This record gives sequence, C-alpha cells and structure tokens, in this order.
Amino acid sequence: IQARVRGVVSISVTDAEGVVFSNSLGIAPGISLASRDYFKAVKTQTQNAPVISEAILGRVSNKWGIQVARRLEFKDGRFAGMLVANLGLAESFDTFYESLTRGKRDAIALYDVDSRLVSRFPRADQLIGKPLPRNSVSDALRSLVPEGSIEQESVVDGQVRLFAFRKVPRYPLYALVAPIKADVMSGWTRERNLNFLYAAVALMAGLYLTHLTRKGERSVNELERFRNHLEEIANGGMALIWTSGKDKLCDYFNEPWLRFTGRTLAQEIGNGWTEGIHPDDHDRCLNIYASNFDQHTSFTMEYRLRSASGEYRWILDQGNARFDVTGDFIGYIGFCYDITDRIQADEQIRQAASVFSHAREGILIADTNGVIMDVNDAFTRITGYPREEAIGKHPRLLKSGQHEKAFYETMWSVLLTEGHWTGEIWNRRKNGELYAVLTAISDIRDASGKTLRYVALFSDITLLKKHQSQLEHVAHFDALTSLPNRVLLADRLKNAMAQAQRRSQLLAVVYLDLDGFKAINDGYGHDAGDQVLITLAQRMKMVLREGDTLARLGGDEFVAVLIDLEDTGACTPMLTRLLAAAAQPVQLGDISLQVSASLGVAVFPQEQDIDPD
Repeated sequence: IQARVRGVVSISVTDAEGVVFSNSLGIAPGISLASRDYFKAVKTQTQNAPVISEAILGRVSNKWGIQVARRLEFKDGRFAGMLVANLGLAESFDTFYESLTRGKRDAIALYDVDSRLVSRFPRADQLIGKPLPRNSVSDALRSLVPEGSIEQESVVDGQVRLFAFRKVPRYPLYALVAPIKADVMSGWTRERNLNFLYAAVALMAGLYLTHLTRKGERSVNELERFRNHLEEIANGGMALIWTSGKDKLCDYFNEPWLRFTGRTLAQEIGNGWTEGIHPDDHDRCLNIYASNFDQHTSFTMEYRLRSASGEYRWILDQGNARFDVTGDFIGYIGFCYDITDRIQADEQIRQAASVFSHAREGILIADTNGVIMDVNDAFTRITGYPREEAIGKHPRLLKSGQHEKAFYETMWSVLLTEGHWTGEIWNRRKNGELYAVLTAISDIRDASGKTLRYVALFSDITLLKKHQSQLEHVAHFDALTSLPNRVLLADRLKNAMAQAQRRSQLLAVVYLDLDGFKAINDGYGHDAGDQVLITLAQRMKMVLREGDTLARLGGDEFVAVLIDLEDTGACTPMLTRLLAAAAQPVQLGDISLQVSASLGVAVFPQEQDIDPD
C-alpha cells in the first residue's frame, strides 16, 4: 500500500490503549499514541469515520505529516485500536503542488483551521506547524470563512501575492493558492486548480483508508490471538482478575472470577458485577472505586461478594492504576482474593487466640507497641523461630535488609490510617535464608474503636518468586548454553549503539559459526554436539571483556558485540582469541573433538543510518 499510494510515510496499527504494535517501517513498536488528539477522537467516536489530524511530527516516522486515522473494532463492536497513515508533507505534495502551479513563482499551500502551515510549495520546512502571524489571511482562516481572496504581502518571501483560499469539505484544512500579483496576466484561472486540489485531498484520504482498513482487519486478527494468549495466562492462576478503561466500566473478568460468581462475562461487564456485592458493602465499595479512579491512585479494599452457591464471601480487592509509556492514565487492573477464611479467623482470634493455630498461613499477633504476643505453628514452619523464641520480641527479628527504611514507614502509616495493610515482604529465616511472603496486617479494635492488637497473616511465596525469575531467564537466555538469546541480544545491541554514539566510539558486531559441527552431530550424536557447544560457548565468553556480549542465535551460530573500540583495528586481538577458543579440542571421555570457526564483522557507526537488525 505504501508503495502504491504516493505520500504515505508510514502505516501503523495500535491496540486499544494506543500502543503501536505493528507499522510499515518495521521500527518503533511500543510507542504510545494515546495522548494524541486524533487517537482520543477515534476512540470516542460513535460513527466510524476517518479522523484527520493537524500537522504534527510523527512519533513513529519522525517526519512532519498529517495523520489520517480510522477506528478498528472487534466483531462485537468493542474498540480494538486504530489504523493510522502518516501523509508526509514533503513526500506527498511537492510533485502534486508543482503540477498545479503555472507561474514559476506561484505558491500553493495547505493550512489548518488554526492557520498553522501544513505544507507548501515551494518548500518552507522551517515554518511547518507554525501559525501565521495575525493578518487578514490568518484571521479569515481562524474565523472559518468558507472561501475568499485577499491581496497581501507574503510572510515567507515578502512578495505581494493574491491569496485565494477555500475550506476543504469535511476536513480541518484550507487549500490556498498565492500567485505574485505582478505575474497575474489574465483572469482567475486558478479556480479550476483549486477545485482539483480539494477533490484530490479528499480522494487521497479515502484511498488510504480503503486500503489501510483491509490491512488493519488482518492486524486485528493478530491482536485477537495475542489477547487470547494473555487470557490463557490470566485464567491459569487462582486470582480473580478484572480490568477497566478510563470510563470506570469493567471490560474484562477472567475465568476464575466467572467460576466464583457463577455468572457470564456478558452479565459482569460494565457495572453488572456490582449486582453481586452485599447490600451493606455496596455504596462503600463503589465510593472507594470512584474516588480512586478520579485520582488515578491504586487501592485495596474488602467487601462481600456473592459466590456461585449463593453464599457471600469476603474479597480482598487490589486495584492497580495503569499508565502507558508516556505516563497517561489508561485504566485499572485488579487482583481479588477470597479472604473469607482470614476474616473468620480474625473474629475467632478476638474470642479465643487458640483457634488460629491450625491456619495454613503464618499468623502473628502483636500488641500496639509491635511486641509479639503469639504466633501459630505455620509461623514457626515458615520462619524457623519456635513460638517461645518469638514471643516478647519485635517482628524486626525477621528483617532481611532487602527493604529501605521508607518501606516500613509507609507500611505503618497505611496501617495506622486505614486499619490494614497488604503487600509482599522479603524476610529472613532463623537459619539466614531469605524468603518472600504475601502479608496482610489488620488491627483488632474493641467496641469503642480503640486498637487492641495487630494480626498479621502471611503466606510463603518464595517458590512463586523463583518460578517467576526462571521464566524471565528462559525468555532472555539460551536454554543450552545460558548465553543471551536473540531477544536479549537485540536489547543489548540497541543500548550499545546508543552508548557508542554518546561516547563517539566504535562497536563491532561479530557473526560467528562453527565449521565441521554437523559432522560431530552426525558421527557422535546430538548429546556430544550439545556438550561441544556448551564448552566452546564458555571458552569464547571467557576471552571477551566484561562489557562485551556473546549470544547464541541457534544451532552453531553465535553473535558477539564488542564495545568501546577506539578504531576498527582494536577488535582484531579479540577476534583472534575467539577463533582460537573455538578451535580448541573438546575432550569427551576418550574422544577428542575439534571444530574451527568462521566469522564476519560489521562496525558501527557507518556512513548510512542503520538499526540493530
């Protein structure tokens, strides 16, 4: 499409939050367009009509242009994202304008309704996006005069010109032709050209959107598959998860939530889920939601929610405000947990402290000074401290040193003002081992509201934390050699290129593969081949400097990134060491296996602009 339609600098597709996930330039995924006025207009429009922006500097293309955007929707009518084409000013209109002008000194231009220059021929790039100074022409444009002609001195070249202008139908643009007065020899033959310009602008936008929408429908399918993948992750845990947009209306509930409530997604979305809140908690719950939404702050609250069996269960609801990469608020995501057992345990603790001893969560009861009064068996199992050693001590005996002083100050401040606190804490067992706990602390009050003691319930989530760390490692490192994989290599190379430019130094990218490795796999099996790869990978890594990177792309292919080079020759010793390391024999039992290596080198920066790929 970009090749067929003149003037398209880039074509981008965003998700429903305005984040670019695909564009025709093959660069800059992740850039947010949520703060752009045209995105907001597309997202909130009721009729699917193209939206035309003012002249702006494109965040993806980094070129001045007019953005032509169209709304994308799922089959059920929900907002899926935006398809946007950047009509480059210099790229689109120079040849087109030149074909409309007849005199060698004619000028033709597009202005927006705020009299800002969108495009001009002859070129005046220094004025793109800047408004005209106050004069008769700018006053007419700002007043939305449909059409007219004015004789006036040009602010660009000082020539006295005859300015003929007309509002482009349906778009916030003015087309303007300005021949030099002295060059005008006969009547207003420009009118025909003006009409042609208006029609061409409208036709161009329509042509872009006709083609782009087709491409966008294919991109929406990719977006739907990605959404399904995220839903599989959300539905695999125990947490009840919900999300909402900026309109305070919930637009998603995961399967654990639906199983818990026994209701369908159609019944829950919007404000439907509030039907399950206990009548005594309903107004308080919605007031907390509304006040935090308005302030874009995260919150934690407890309320009773009707389950599929008809029983009301206590829910701990942790709502987290979400922001895009530009810092704009885009809604909330909430994680809810059934804490009915904890609430009942708190009530039982007020009646008899002994009933909490069988809880699976660790429980700690402290007085108002923070001195431990009692702990349960799970506390001893998790912390390693026997009950007799813990009583009379302060909970700081569990302190790990992993949190700053401000963390604990904030925790106590919330507890004193709100009566409860929930969060993750890293503690240290009696044997010195670190462990992580999900902790909920509540105050216990008498009938007059005076705090009598504090009760802390916590669960050991160390294994979950380790599993999370393992997943992150798998995502960024090669499973066989533990070298960085392609994903991590791309990130490090991008940072290294930026650093090289800041320091005015060179970096080298070395692409290396092993010669003769296939023969080892064929002759001795893949297990032997794997051992050779592991050994050679570590040897090659050892000959590089600390700041350099060695990554495995797959098979017997490796990439090294060498940084902080004074000149191209500075990498030669390291290349020699890499080849020597790859050529050293590998001893597997009684068998000595040996390969050699071939490599190629590219140095950055170069004369032309290049990207990490």
